[in-house]
Amino acid sequence: MGEKRDALSRKERRRYPRFKVREGTFAFLESIPCTIEDISEAGMAVQFVVLDKKHLFPLFIDLLSYEQETYLQQIPVGKVDESVLFPPLFSVLQTKKVRVAFDTLNHEQQSGLRRFIARSSIGRV
Repeated sequence: MGEKRDALSRKERRRYPRFKVREGTFAFLESIPCTIEDISEAGMAVQFVVLDKKHLFPLFIDLLSYEQETYLQQIPVGKVDESVLFPPLFSVLQTKKVRVAFDTLNHEQQSGLRRFIARSSIGRV
């Protein structure tokens, strides 16, 4: 019963559908390239290799789609969750997954994000 309630509350919590993206679509945390696991109008999940363990999460993220020639800069975000996907290799490298929520976007940023999702997505999650 508890599992069913958790699944329902997770489903109800999402206001926007999540989408997978085409190859060649990336996010950048500062200068760190990240693969996009999924994206919606509310936020996204990204994966990246951490080289500096003191990395502080940025307040902005950039989005790039090579194939669609789309680039969005300085999209405000807040970190929702962070997890280590693979344990550090030789205590130097580790892969992390970070979920972010988009903060308040102006009209131009909202329109750009919608276009980015429409052009870069390949299907719902």
